[in-house]
Amino acid sequence: MDTTSLVVLGIYTAAYVVVFMIQRNHMQNQKEAFATQMQNLKETNASIKNFMEIFDLDEIKKYVAIKEESAQLKAQNMLENDEKLKKMIEDGANENLKTAVNIVKQLYTKQMGDEHKELVAIAIEVIRRVRKDQREAYIKTNLPRTSRYLLKLIKDPDFDD
Repeated sequence: MDTTSLVVLGIYTAAYVVVFMIQRNHMQNQKEAFATQMQNLKETNASIKNFMEIFDLDEIKKYVAIKEESAQLKAQNMLENDEKLKKMIEDGANENLKTAVNIVKQLYTKQMGDEHKELVAIAIEVIRRVRKDQREAYIKTNLPRTSRYLLKLIKDPDFDD
């Protein structure tokens, strides 16, 4: 080996050592950066976990249910204990209720009146076909709700006409 070869070999060796040192330094920097990132991720994960513990859905649902119940109880308590409001509701409700009941009665009477007339006519025809001695028993067993009216009707001498 001559000196030129030794010098070239020495330069190569020195270059390899320098490259090795640079790569080692670079690897250490990456290792530290990775460790820092892992630590940051762990801290972020812990923060998220703490944040989510604050918002436990079951606890929130219980809280909402309690708030709703509390509001209902407050309103109920106000309605029960406020005499002025109670009197206003009773006065207004009585008038409104009376008016509404009268309207419903009128509509019901008109609509059901015609229907009941048809049914009574059919019932009378059926009763006329029952033998006279069995009519009263037939009405009491088969038509108990209207028996009072129908019993008066069959006692009328013009019923069979």
